[in-house]
Amino acid sequence: MTEPLLSVESLTVRTDDGKVLVDDLSLSAAAGSRLALIGESGSGKSLTSLAIMGLLPDGLAAEGSIRVAGHEMVRVADAAARRVRGRRVGIVFQEPLTALDPLARLGDQVGEAIVRAARPRRMSRAELRDAVRAALTDVRLHEVDRIAHAYPHEASGGQRQRVAIAMALAAHPDLLILDEPTTALDVTVQAAVLQLLDVIARGSAMTTLFVSHDLAVVARMADEAVVLRGGRMVEQGPVARLLTAPRHEYTQQLVAAARSLDSALDVGAAGEGGDR
Repeated sequence: MTEPLLSVESLTVRTDDGKVLVDDLSLSAAAGSRLALIGESGSGKSLTSLAIMGLLPDGLAAEGSIRVAGHEMVRVADAAARRVRGRRVGIVFQEPLTALDPLARLGDQVGEAIVRAARPRRMSRAELRDAVRAALTDVRLHEVDRIAHAYPHEASGGQRQRVAIAMALAAHPDLLILDEPTTALDVTVQAAVLQLLDVIARGSAMTTLFVSHDLAVVARMADEAVVLRGGRMVEQGPVARLLTAPRHEYTQQLVAAARSLDSALDVGAAGEGGDR
């Protein structure tokens, strides 16, 4: 039997004083699959993502087991976790500024990610420059030379997020975690970034873990989903089934709320059209 690319077994995340934030969570994702974590703020989605990366903040500890491409990520030395991060698993955070150094040019930051992925092979300056330009082009950035020489504050939110995606993809990871990657973006930019991520996910053998509270986005970006509430799994299954026939009361509430919002937006759009 083939081992899942991502295997989470009995994951529990606690604070130093014993408070449980993620409670006995188990899930798995096969190579090339598209899985989502759904839930409201505080449900444990992002903490689960950080635990998978081996990046839980101080004051939090994980129990159980997390294996990424066969590599254990719970209770391992930081050096061992660093060897998995980037090369085996990458992450795109909600706010791109958290992944970017405000004092370094964007091209240099992408180049650093490319160099780390290429080690131990050395790259010439010309090779690295071409690789940076290719990475920025792959995430559909225009004026790549201008973007490469810009600092984060000199780029738009959508451009910064595309750079963060390019950095996460530099090592061609087996697993890409997308933690609310469009929430911090303007509505007009969100669709373009989601389209880019959808194309990337469908065009590679990479496994994606999409973290979101937005069911409409999840329906587009994932095939299977796990619903979290208060750090516990309450339901899992194909996204299509969760949206059309949710079994747990909490999932039903999420779906009903999403449908109510869609209906309100439809009414608002119709009203605007009638005034023109």
